[in-house]
Amino acid sequence: MPQPTALISKKIRFDANGGTISISLEFDTLLIGTYLLQLREANGNAVVMEKIGDNTNAEDDVFPLPTPARLNDNRTLWIFITLIDQTGDGGDYEVRVKTSQDDQILDTLSSGQKTIQAPSESIIFVSRLLT
Repeated sequence: MPQPTALISKKIRFDANGGTISISLEFDTLLIGTYLLQLREANGNAVVMEKIGDNTNAEDDVFPLPTPARLNDNRTLWIFITLIDQTGDGGDYEVRVKTSQDDQILDTLSSGQKTIQAPSESIIFVSRLLT
């Protein structure tokens, strides 16, 4: 398995008594971006929720996490993203993962502005959700 271009990791705090936590993926690029999102159980590898998708359609890449919010304490969110240079011409990109609760952004993780250097590049975002 190729090494990811970036591994971005952070602890994200939320209100256990608040509303639904949502994850949104944003792709600023003309490159094809595919993803696998997994929410894993606290202190384990069991997958609580899994979503797959890409940035080539009009469907929003927004996912509410299980409710009530307190269920997500100490769970880990893994997002595996692959960007594909379908033409071989290269291109710039930035990928962001926003974590929100009650329509307020808790945190934003970003790949930063990059230029693809290979036929494909991978980014892994890892977030530990904590109250």
